[in-house]
Amino acid sequence: MKALKGNIVHTPEFGKLETYEQHYIIEDQGKVVSITPELSSEYQGIEVIDYGDQLIIPSFVDIHLHAPQYGNIGMGLDLPLLPWLKTYTFPEEAKYHKESYAKKMYQQLLRDLYNFGTLRSCVFSSLHADGTIELMNIFDQAGLSAYIGKVNMDRNSNEEYVEVSAKESIADTLKVLDAFSSVSERIKPILTPRFIPTCTDELMIMIGKLAQSRDLAIQTHLNENLDEIEWVKELAPDSTGYLNAYERHGSLIPHRTILAHSIYNKDDELDIMADQQLYVGHCPSSNVNLMSGVAKVKQMIKRGIPVGLGSDIAAGDSLNMLDNMKDSIKASKLLSFYDGDESDVITFDEAFFLATRGGGSFFGNTGSFVPGATFDALIIDDSSYRINKLSLAERLEMLIYRGDDRQIVERYLDGNLLKVPFENK
Repeated sequence: MKALKGNIVHTPEFGKLETYEQHYIIEDQGKVVSITPELSSEYQGIEVIDYGDQLIIPSFVDIHLHAPQYGNIGMGLDLPLLPWLKTYTFPEEAKYHKESYAKKMYQQLLRDLYNFGTLRSCVFSSLHADGTIELMNIFDQAGLSAYIGKVNMDRNSNEEYVEVSAKESIADTLKVLDAFSSVSERIKPILTPRFIPTCTDELMIMIGKLAQSRDLAIQTHLNENLDEIEWVKELAPDSTGYLNAYERHGSLIPHRTILAHSIYNKDDELDIMADQQLYVGHCPSSNVNLMSGVAKVKQMIKRGIPVGLGSDIAAGDSLNMLDNMKDSIKASKLLSFYDGDESDVITFDEAFFLATRGGGSFFGNTGSFVPGATFDALIIDDSSYRINKLSLAERLEMLIYRGDDRQIVERYLDGNLLKVPFENK
């Protein structure tokens, strides 16, 4: 048990920002016990770490990122989604059959995630089983937490980057699932059919059965791009829509499915997403870069749909969740301007929720400092740019707009202070 003293800021609910100036946060066995202005007699003698005037905030969660696209950040962003995949993404991901390349790039990725304070992530690997196992091991060695999935795709890809059959895809997936027994419980499996255009009906049916028989989570893409949606209509003519193309194969797992993007959802799809508590991975940077559109995030949240924030590299141009928070705010303001609905606007504290509690809840009681929550925290020293006396809420807003990884001085996951991963590599 220990106590951290400082200026505590978190968002236990969407639209609710709580600030505590010079308070203690009590942690025991990796869980938050309480936030208190003074240490009562029952806590006398426990370890106290005094962070002075620094901020203590929940660490960040990236609910949608593509690990094998790390080397392509900033490339090809003058193209829309489908040509971008063919021209840049699939050729880059194909390189990850080489263990040496995968190890080098994934170690760099993990250093960036650590630096930016993203301690939990939901991650797409490549279609390579061995490369995915390498990614699992590197996450484990770094001490970070993730859901990791080997991509499934058995059609409509480049010749050098496609699985030869649904059976081979599932066989490699089972190989990866077996390997999770050798890594920490921080690293969890998630089935990862890329999206309907690259997965045959046979493969989607097999993934659905596997998810249900083994109680596995699923991550995929939904309603990202208008051309993609039209393509899905051609490939799944018996479906009533994009979501139904997944639903009819049994590949929507209530509370445990992430649907990245979800820009062009129909009302009946939104009803299903709310009823089944299907998560949306909101990726504002990617959606603008690939000219896909702007998701109506607040409308989804009002309907009770859980939403987290995703970097979606390499269509997104930054792993830094502070950048993605800014992008979510700016995109929502453009949406509001064009549709005339002021309720679309995401405020800074709401963007902060998406990057902490919003995505964190996929991992359980994570992403805030409510009693019983996992103690994941960042210690922020904002003295380098903060001149005037500000409230804690104003300091958080300034951090989002002016801060970067240099302000993060300590990182805690499950109550444990983390060390820099692969420092000498």
